[in-house]
Amino acid sequence: MLAATTAQTGSVVHYARRTAMNRFGWLEWILKANLPIMFCENALARRGNAAALLEGVTRSVEPAIAAELPDALGIMFDGLTHSSEHFVVVFAYYEDNSVAKTALLSMAPVINDLDEDLSARTHRKFLAGMLERDFRKDLSCCKYLVGQLFNKKQAIGNHYANAIGRMR
Repeated sequence: MLAATTAQTGSVVHYARRTAMNRFGWLEWILKANLPIMFCENALARRGNAAALLEGVTRSVEPAIAAELPDALGIMFDGLTHSSEHFVVVFAYYEDNSVAKTALLSMAPVINDLDEDLSARTHRKFLAGMLERDFRKDLSCCKYLVGQLFNKKQAIGNHYANAIGRMR
């Protein structure tokens, strides 16, 4: 088997660099095993550069998503808490050639500064900053908002309505 040519085995192993195969193996393991993203911060996982690999994938995928996002889209957000840190998960919903699509835009902590909290204002600031920084989209492209907590969703919606009203 080791002496066989690529044509005889049908394998692409001879064409791919060992580092590329290792990176693919790490990513496949993390994603297909449904491991938590925090897994990358484990000391043993850091030895394999799992966090750096995921950051590289993020840098590669974000421009492709940004190029596909239309000027009118819906935003769905949810939250999760790990230890004492609260994360916001943001999805975009839109149509592309009459096909409904969903893209994960962000899964990041909401509170990064001492003056931030879990209020609607902080969530709105987070969403506006993330859309502009990562996807070159203005907050006004958001045509509807779906969220889990009604009061926070309504408060964020009111912030959106006020911001959009001031833009006109």
